[in-house]
Amino acid sequence: MGARFGRRRRFSVRLSPRVKLFVFLVVLGLGLFQMLFLIEHNLAPTLHAIAEARVQQIATQAINDALSKKIANSTHFRKLVEIEKDRDGRIQAVLFNYTEYVRIQAEAARRVLESLKRLEKELENEERVEAIPLGRALNSEILTHLGPDIHIKLIPIGAAKADMGVEMQQAGINIVLVRVYLDVQATVRIVIPFSTAPTTVSTRVPITQAVLVGQVPDVYYQGFTGEKGSAVPPPAVITPPKR
Repeated sequence: MGARFGRRRRFSVRLSPRVKLFVFLVVLGLGLFQMLFLIEHNLAPTLHAIAEARVQQIATQAINDALSKKIANSTHFRKLVEIEKDRDGRIQAVLFNYTEYVRIQAEAARRVLESLKRLEKELENEERVEAIPLGRALNSEILTHLGPDIHIKLIPIGAAKADMGVEMQQAGINIVLVRVYLDVQATVRIVIPFSTAPTTVSTRVPITQAVLVGQVPDVYYQGFTGEKGSAVPPPAVITPPKR
């Protein structure tokens, strides 16, 4: 009798298949949630930095192609720029033709936006897939080329901005190289898993240039130039007021 009372009874709980499945799904869900949380906080900054660099590259290339092929080919230096010289033949000022200036600015901004929208469609339709290997996002040299690939989307935001400028530099004895360029800025939104943020794409595109006979001043200050020790006002680059 004592032996009987001394034995411990073992109780076993049998779970139904539905309960087991429910517990499994809960554990799996918690594990996935934790994994996604870690990925978002650890990988998102790296992914965004890589995506931003890649977007800067492809967007800048698209802008340069759009402007260098269309704007540069239709821009004539003599129609756009007027050079004022003094009696000694020294360049005193570079002036823009306001009508041509505004036309080129507007056309450049329009072509930049069209180019970015076309790039957006190419990325959406996977005509031009830009992907980041997950191993690269992990900063692993061994896993650099391993997937899965993380795709990038680009969305243009607002209108592009194009400002025109001119620079002069000495190209020889009494020879001045006058180069006209466009400074372009466009805002795009980068969309990748776990992150979406705007970024500004900036680039400078030469559109026309000419070699003129004249002198290049030795000193450059306050956006203007002048010869050392000269009391003569420095040559000025005069642009129309910004809109």
